[in-house]
Amino acid sequence: MKKSRIQAITLLVRLVASVLFILLLSRWLDLDEMKQAAVRIHLGYFLLSLVLVLSNEVVIASRLRGLMGAMKLRLSLARVIRIGFMSRFYAVFLPSGIGLLLARWYKVTENRVERLDFAAVTLTEKILFVSVTLISVAIPVILFPDRQIQSIYLPLLTSIIILLLAVTACLSFCTGSFGTDQAAVSLETALKRVLRKEITPISALQGALRNVFSSPGRITKAGLFSVVIQAGIILRIGFLIMAVGASLPWSTVLWLGSFIFLIQIIPVSFSGLGIRESAFAFAFQLYGLKAEEGTIVGLLFFLQALTAAGIGGILELFDRGHPDRTAE
Repeated sequence: MKKSRIQAITLLVRLVASVLFILLLSRWLDLDEMKQAAVRIHLGYFLLSLVLVLSNEVVIASRLRGLMGAMKLRLSLARVIRIGFMSRFYAVFLPSGIGLLLARWYKVTENRVERLDFAAVTLTEKILFVSVTLISVAIPVILFPDRQIQSIYLPLLTSIIILLLAVTACLSFCTGSFGTDQAAVSLETALKRVLRKEITPISALQGALRNVFSSPGRITKAGLFSVVIQAGIILRIGFLIMAVGASLPWSTVLWLGSFIFLIQIIPVSFSGLGIRESAFAFAFQLYGLKAEEGTIVGLLFFLQALTAAGIGGILELFDRGHPDRTAE
């Protein structure tokens, strides 16, 4: 089966998934309430949220460029920012969550240089993102539990703990710590027998990851950037909630926004469309707010993503590769 045909089928499946989510969601919603909620949108808060979307790209690019210090490839900050926006353009047509990473991997490496090394950088970046996001959910849920979420508190907390353990296992693998390293050695030994090669994909990836993690200063700086990025995401969602005239405590916005942002990148729908809106509608109902307003928040979030993708599409039209690329 040709690659283009596979991509078309994948896109169709994601579109169908989004449509199904939207159809299920529409059974909860009142169209008149939706129209009224749309009319009441406060444009100022929406634009302020949009500014955060665009400015966060600068911080994301700064984090990525710092982690790329483990590589020989050197790109200017301006170039990395451009790649970030262009990747968002391509991510619209690729699976949610991983589409952006795949597009950016190709734009950075051009499928020629340090492909495995940049994959290690990307995995490190993703681990930091998930870690900070989970902590942003866990802290307010544990320290400031809302009575409105009593019915979902236990499964929510269980999910957080499981994901944190998974992230810990990934960190162990990346740094070569005892537990996961032993498992990796066993798997690597089995692969060597099957592939009849001394260097397996697992050992090569782990070597690249250890190179990224070899500098505590680099990881610490990237972690701090991740916290700033997460703060920007929370403020972005908070302003969107204010844009529809709803009101929630910031401690609630912190865990709720972080959790929804995490689940909407699950690669089963078109740019998270349907999953995100359903999650916001459900959460708004839990807190005694209108599901229609929650749905509008999700749609505004999607509109912002399309705006960033549109900027990326324009930049892609005039892109000429890496004119500023240097190597040590």
